[in-house]
Amino acid sequence: MSHIQKPELAVLEILWEEGEVTAKELMSQLNETLSWSQTMTLQIIRRCIMKGWVERKPGRKSFICRAIISQEEMLARSTEFVTDQHGDVLSDLLIASLLGRDQIKASQLDALRHLVGEFDYQ
Repeated sequence: MSHIQKPELAVLEILWEEGEVTAKELMSQLNETLSWSQTMTLQIIRRCIMKGWVERKPGRKSFICRAIISQEEMLARSTEFVTDQHGDVLSDLLIASLLGRDQIKASQLDALRHLVGEFDYQ
């Protein structure tokens, strides 16, 4: 699976909330909220289509976009990506936070400290 980037997520969030939306409506919303140009919006829509997350259907004046991946499926894929890239520690913490669990196991916290300690930011 391809990693999702913030601009792609912005497009998907609108589609998840609205359902089917014309490209013109997407451009208008994203310009209003994020000051995106028409060109940028169309590029992000194209990337989402190429990744198999968005379907493009013909419309009267503007093509129609619809998310073909659900929020739940994207979350599951993102969790798999985190696991593949960063191991079980980050995956466990991500799942714990997504499920709203208030406590992290001591072993998870120790593993996270160890992982963070491997990076030298100074």
